[in-house]
Parts: sequence; structure tokens; C-alpha cells
Amino acid sequence: TVDKASVASNELNLFYNEFGKNQKFYLSTRFKGPLNNFVLHDLRLLDAAQNEISGTVNFRHLFDRQGPGFYMNGNFDRIASDYTHLVAIMPRILGKSVPKLVEKFGRMDIVGKVELTKKDIATEIYLMSELGEAEANLSVKGFNKPDEATYTGTIDLDNFNVGAVAEVKTLGNATLHLEADGKGFRKESLNTLVKGDIKSLAFNGYRYSNISIDGNLKWPYYKGYINSNDPNLMMDFDGLIDMGKQHLNYDFHARVDYADLVRLRLVKKDTISVFKGDLALSATGNNLNNLAGTLQVKSLSYQNGRNSYYFEDFAVTSSFDRDRVRTITIDSKDLIEGRVSGIYDTKQLPKLIENALGSLYTNYRPHKVKPGQFLDFDLTIYNKLVEIVAPNVVVGANTTLRGHINAERGEFSLAFNSPNISILDNYFNGISIDVNNKNPLYNAYISMDSIRVKNYRVTDFNLMNVTHNDTLYLRSEFKGGREGKDFYNLNL
Repeated sequence: TVDKASVASNELNLFYNEFGKNQKFYLSTRFKGPLNNFVLHDLRLLDAAQNEISGTVNFRHLFDRQGPGFYMNGNFDRIASDYTHLVAIMPRILGKSVPKLVEKFGRMDIVGKVELTKKDIATEIYLMSELGEAEANLSVKGFNKPDEATYTGTIDLDNFNVGAVAEVKTLGNATLHLEADGKGFRKESLNTLVKGDIKSLAFNGYRYSNISIDGNLKWPYYKGYINSNDPNLMMDFDGLIDMGKQHLNYDFHARVDYADLVRLRLVKKDTISVFKGDLALSATGNNLNNLAGTLQVKSLSYQNGRNSYYFEDFAVTSSFDRDRVRTITIDSKDLIEGRVSGIYDTKQLPKLIENALGSLYTNYRPHKVKPGQFLDFDLTIYNKLVEIVAPNVVVGANTTLRGHINAERGEFSLAFNSPNISILDNYFNGISIDVNNKNPLYNAYISMDSIRVKNYRVTDFNLMNVTHNDTLYLRSEFKGGREGKDFYNLNL
């Protein structure tokens, strides 16, 4: 029996050279058993920094140079320390077995049972740390090899900062219960079946709640089921998400009953942004330039600060041919139908379009863009799409937009046709716009059957322009007045 003894680590090292130098411990315990299999009953070990280990601990094979290796089985009333002091206060053979991950927890208080060898660990513990509270009932085999370690058990977290552990800035505190059965602690080797309930999880500035998961997490993909009953995200998800940096894969079905994108911090430019719909995505690619696959949407509704919109079924398909020419096909009776094909960088599309329009003017200085880009499009536009983008504009049925852009050759052509367009109280009928920067007769030709504004009416409107030697020439002919008896012939 040792009662309130003061022990120096340098003295202990004369008998068992496994302690750090120049440390002083305060110890009380009842020692029972031989040196290769002894029990410390009612152990209380403290140091000058108020680190404490108390409980009953069984040690085996501490002094054996050969054999099965050391073994510890502890029933701890309290372990109060941090990673640095815990490793220092324990014999090196034990300290080396404490996972480096524990360092992120800061100051800890631990209560429970720990069974430890050089390779394996089993725990039934409650932990309170600077990151939060946790309970772990886990069995880990081969934890000294993080890529090959296998584990099974349950983890309960209470307001625990998982972002600090995972080193992900957008992740915050979590309260959850998870059952895990898998292999690997590094993300590259992670392959685990995970099932449980997430009571709360802070992500990207929003605290999600009431989420259930059941699937396989094998970095970089998750395959399985997610159900969210968060008040701002009512969703069922079933499928595969692959978040690899080299090549992403998506193959899932998601039914979103309600998603408030503003409250979820996904939309910041509007005060109202509510989404509902049924989505199925099957695609591969790691960015918009190489994404290929099909998105199918059913019964989609969207509400913003201006209005509410509802759309029937639609599909978007992206594919590439042997020459890496991409074709995007859109099939929607509410929004837009048609195709867009070509070779282009999606980030440079605004510059390609601006260069195409600017090519109609002699003194325009084009943006520098990547070589070999071109774009062909043939689209039928429906009013619901226009209504979202420009609420005061209404376009008639069978409004079409066709065109061609070749950045390397400097070619731009466009054909726009619409039976009618209204902008507030102004009405335009029989609209046809033809643009071609290589046409020797004109660069742009606009014709309309009629124009009706508040106090005037125009019929048989025609306008033509051409650029020649740094000069823009315009010619227009039309009739005006209620009876169409005012004739205009303008040359500018």
C-alpha cells in the first residue's frame, strides 16, 4: 500500500526506464500481484500541473522484452489532463499508444473503462473536453496503423466541435448518435458502414437538425440514405455522391419537400428563396466543363421575393463526342427546349458573348480567351423562364433563338424570332432579328410587323445597320400613326 507518497520520475527510471525526466508525482494506491500482472487498486496519481489519473488499473507484461506485449485494463474514476501531459505522466510504452488525434481535444476529463494493448483499444468512456462532450463504446483493432485499423461500436457527441477534429472550417458543433463498423482513420483509407441520428450539426453557418443517415462512407464517396426533418430542409436522399478531387460521380434520387435556401445560407441575394422538387441526377465530372450525365426534375416549384413559379417535368443532358464537342440538350415545356453544342470554357462564356457582340463595332477591343472555342445554339424559349429573369417582360409562344459563335475565326451570327413580346404597356409583334458580323450587306437586320406604345403605333418596321471604315450606318423604314399613313425613311 502506498499512501500519499511523493515520487520523482528520475528515481522510477532507475527501476523502469519508461518515464520522462524531472517529473514529480503524488501517488496513493494499493498494489497487488506480480510485476508482470499487477493491479493498482484505488489509484490516485497527480502531478504539479493538476493532472490526475484515478481508478483501478491492471497492467500485464510491462517489463517483458518478449511475449505478447503490454496490456492495460483500467476502470477510471477520473482522468483529467491534456494530450501533452497525459503522454508525459504515463510510461512511454503507454504514452505512445495514445492517438495523436487526442491532442485536438485540449483539456479533458474522462470517466470509464479502457482496455489497451500496443495495437488494440476498447473503450466504454465518457469524455468532456474543450471541444465538447462525447461517449464512446468502441473496439478498435490495429489502431497503430491508421490505414488498416478496423473498428466497431457507437459514438455519442453532445455539442462537440467536429470541424476542429476534421479540420474543416465550414463544420461546427454536432450532437449525434452514430453506429460505425468499418476500416481506416485517414480519409484516403476510410471505408465504414455508418448509421445513426444527427440531432444537430452546424455547417456553413447554419445549424441542421433531425437528420438520419444509413449508408457506406468510403472516401471520397457516400452511398446510402439520408433523411432530413430539419424545419428548413425536408428531404429524402438515396444514392451516391462522390466528392473526389480528380473525378466526381453522382447517382442519386432526392425528394425535396421543402428547402428554404435563404435560411440554409445557400442564397444571400434574396430575402425569400424556397425550393421544392423531385430530382434524379446521374453524372460524372469534377467541374462544369467536363460534367456529363442527365438531370431529371419533376414537379419543381420555386418562390423568391418577386413571385412563385411551378414547373412540370424537365430534363437536362450533357454529353461529349470523340472530339470532346459537348452537347447540352434541354427538354422543358415550361422553360426552354433545344440544344447548345461546342467547345468552350464555362467561365469564359460571358467574355465569348461580349466579344461576339463587340465584333459588330470596329473599335471594340476583345477580351483574351482560350483558343479553339466555339458555340452553336438552337433554343425555344418559354415565358416562364423570361418571367423569372425579367418579370415585366412577356414573350409569345414559339419564341426561338439560334446562333453561332466562333471565337478563333471571329464569327458571330444570331437569329431571334418571336410572334409577340410585351414590356409593361408596350407591345411588339412579328419580331425578327438577324445578326451576322460577316455579312457584307448588313451586320444586323430587325423587322417587326407592329409596335404599339402608349400614344403611338408603328407598322412594317425595318432597321438595318452596317459598319464601314469605323463608321456605323443605320437605315430604317416604317409606317406610323393610327391609320399607318405616316411614312418614315431614315438614313443615319
